[in-house]
Amino acid sequence: MYEVRIGKIYKDKRGYFRGDVVLDNGIKPIRKSFSAKKKYDLIEKRDAWIDKYKDLYLDPFTSNTLGKLYHDWVYTVKKGKTSDNTLYEYVVTLNKRIKGYSIENVDISELNPFIVENYIKELLRDNTASTVKKVVSHINSFYIYCLNNNLVRNNPFASVTIKADKEQREAYTLKEQKIILNSLDYTDSVDLIIYISLIAGLRKAEAIALDLYDLVNNILDINKQYKRITSIDGNDISTKYQISTLKTKASYRRVPLPAQSVKILKNNIARVNELRIRSGYEFNPNNLMFPSETGGYIEAKRPTRRLKRLCEEAGIEYKTFHALRHTYITRLAENNIQPKIAQVLAGHSDYSTTMNVYTHISDQQKQKAIDIITNNNVFTL
Repeated sequence: MYEVRIGKIYKDKRGYFRGDVVLDNGIKPIRKSFSAKKKYDLIEKRDAWIDKYKDLYLDPFTSNTLGKLYHDWVYTVKKGKTSDNTLYEYVVTLNKRIKGYSIENVDISELNPFIVENYIKELLRDNTASTVKKVVSHINSFYIYCLNNNLVRNNPFASVTIKADKEQREAYTLKEQKIILNSLDYTDSVDLIIYISLIAGLRKAEAIALDLYDLVNNILDINKQYKRITSIDGNDISTKYQISTLKTKASYRRVPLPAQSVKILKNNIARVNELRIRSGYEFNPNNLMFPSETGGYIEAKRPTRRLKRLCEEAGIEYKTFHALRHTYITRLAENNIQPKIAQVLAGHSDYSTTMNVYTHISDQQKQKAIDIITNNNVFTL
């Protein structure tokens, strides 16, 4: 049991109200000072700190391990300050990157750079560098909170740096692209999601969300996505998919389509409308461009599974579903489309994201030029 000792509130020379509070369990007292222009603001900040801090208070007679206190921090401090989708990322770090690892049961005050280094090596054996970088960021935030509240004297994660994966994202070759396109069933919604993602550079969530009114003449209007929403109630986590706004302003875009693509989509729209009429307009109540067999949204994993199976059957390497989007941008670069135009068509908010593709293509073209010179013995002695 601990004692809460609240200090006297006073006004300093600058006119600010100041005060402090001490949490004391008889072994390791912790003092926290507060200041505010208004007295009631100070009292509110102080009381809020006491309410939150008592849940994370270091008790020498109970467990103060990283696993336990990170859990308490996520569910008592982070919850309410961030969206459930973001909070879910912190929960994943706890459940998949802390639990089951050597660091889980180590007291937070006893963690040192050597223990952390071994933990990072463990993580890198099971995860990508970008995933480990996110985990380090989460635990570092936890330790910053602990430092600010005198729970620990140092942050063993402060100096940890992880080099994120810098491998060039792969695109399907022109030959592979043609095999994919020739293998699709253009009367099937799942196959059409693969098609539109490839020939218009759409993200999968954008393609699933398309409705019958998003095609105007030869322009495809990208204005929404079918996104997973996470809800957290206590320790209970639930997820569902629903229509949502796009992530950035740049993601909202209008993409012109080739004549053949317009014809394919219009044929599909006619097919979907016929199904709606036959059902008395009960089928496809959301007016989806690519409805499922029951008239609802296509389950998010189906296009990925279909593409993977298609690649296996065709004997080509499966490079992830997102590689379709990367293929679209690669074809733009190969055909000398200006990078700025490609950025707008792809919906990239960061110009460098587009330029990473163009730089890669440029390097390939340079190598081809050198190969031609070498094969023709241009500089051979």
